[in-house]
Amino acid sequence: MKSLYKILILVGIAIVLIIALIFWWRSISGGGGEDVAPSAQQATAPSFEFQEVPQVGGGEGSLFDDTGSPLPLSETGSAVSSISRGEVSKISDQSVFSYWVQQDTGEVFYFTSDGLVFLAEEGGDIEISSQTLPSSLRETRVSPKGRLVLGLFGTREFPKWGVYDSVDGVWRPLPSGIIDAVWGADERKIIVRLEDGPDLSLGTIDLEKDGLPFTSKIRDFRLKEVSMLWSSSSKLYLIEKPLVETLSRTWELDLEDRSLRLLSSIEEGVILQGSPDGSAFLKFVSPDIFMILNEHLENTIPTITLTLPQKCGFGADEIYCFVPDADVFEDEGFFDDYAKKRIYTTDILVTSGIEEPGEDTIFVSGRNEIPVIDGLSPSLARGVFYFINRYDNYLYSFSE
Repeated sequence: MKSLYKILILVGIAIVLIIALIFWWRSISGGGGEDVAPSAQQATAPSFEFQEVPQVGGGEGSLFDDTGSPLPLSETGSAVSSISRGEVSKISDQSVFSYWVQQDTGEVFYFTSDGLVFLAEEGGDIEISSQTLPSSLRETRVSPKGRLVLGLFGTREFPKWGVYDSVDGVWRPLPSGIIDAVWGADERKIIVRLEDGPDLSLGTIDLEKDGLPFTSKIRDFRLKEVSMLWSSSSKLYLIEKPLVETLSRTWELDLEDRSLRLLSSIEEGVILQGSPDGSAFLKFVSPDIFMILNEHLENTIPTITLTLPQKCGFGADEIYCFVPDADVFEDEGFFDDYAKKRIYTTDILVTSGIEEPGEDTIFVSGRNEIPVIDGLSPSLARGVFYFINRYDNYLYSFSE
């Protein structure tokens, strides 16, 4: 019996040694790795590196040909000019929620998602405001002159609004009950939709008066699921359910005579964004319409590019847009995947006149030592482009 136990023990040891030898041989020969499913690879943001990225293009409205090269400038000036060379630099020390450039000084400020305010400075950003705020920021809206910023906190069911003053660096709460708020003609008043007892009212709040009094323009305001945009024509535009793949209508409200006029019939997936002074608008209609509009929401010039309004910014007489290099809009799931950061784009930065046709390329990301960029909120101040790179949410600059 003892000899049988000895034999079994020896056999067990031999099996363990054989298994160990097999794993050792596979490890030195490079075998044994597991393949990652393509869907898992797509759900992860690529590392942010200086690299050469394959470009996909071709087709109507593309800024690239079938080989992936930028299109040359056409005789009409409506295609793309030669690539500008410059330096892209990361200028924030951390990820940012939003940013703005002070017009008078050229200083660049940014918010973190917690509502903290920093001044972007070479050698280290300077914390301007460290107030304890009610919750993370959900949205910011900079006033036309860049001094004040509206901030949305809280939840969709219980929103809270505040206003940040860049002069004294202080967040101040706005009255409770505000559902939505936008800037009007100047920084003295804001236009709000507010819960007024059992009703929803639309009116203004005077920021210069004690107590921030609310003046009602329309009581029992029936349009609830809308976004608001102010126009330099002194009209307020209301866009019903500005969500992709949701039918929308656009209304024009005159706050003086309180008349409401339907501007557009039902459209699918409307996204509308206005310039700071309300003199121009960008409109996207799913899946493939992108237009530059004037203050009356009339189409001014055609565009050959297709992108989202949030990937664009306004200058004095031109716009700047990050344009995806592939036909991503043909994918039915693009908008949902993009909003949830399941996918990222590789963009080029183009500029276009608001009143005159013609588009020029500022740079192509992923080439010529330009990092891979999925750009948001481009702006130009004192000859320098600023933008947020969605790959890491840091603030960047580009100077030629």
